[in-house]
Amino acid sequence: MYQSTFDGILKMSLLEVQLGPGLMGFAKSISEHEPSSLALAVQSARKTIASQTGVLLDPVRIRDRIDLPTHQYTFSLDEIEQETGEVRPNHWLLMQRSGGRSLPGPIIREPAYGLAAQWVAVAD
Repeated sequence: MYQSTFDGILKMSLLEVQLGPGLMGFAKSISEHEPSSLALAVQSARKTIASQTGVLLDPVRIRDRIDLPTHQYTFSLDEIEQETGEVRPNHWLLMQRSGGRSLPGPIIREPAYGLAAQWVAVAD
């Protein structure tokens, strides 16, 4: 009786990051024995959250999804998409000041604060 109740409490959720084809370089590791930089960043974030708040996050699965637009990613929880965004490799995401001048190109909303922003190539 108690064991089945305890098992239900410990059910882990499936946290997943899905990457479009142009973002798969973030998930590649340098060697088969080393995790990718994205996997290391996720691992570091999980450790930081656990040490600062005492909350243990479930493992995060990282996988490719070729049907996504090239530079798009999604976060899913138990196979339900929660958030989506875009990352442009070799670009800076410049946030716009209120009343500041904008550069040529589309204005987007940056995901953390919802501020106006633009992707600018590193070479520009």
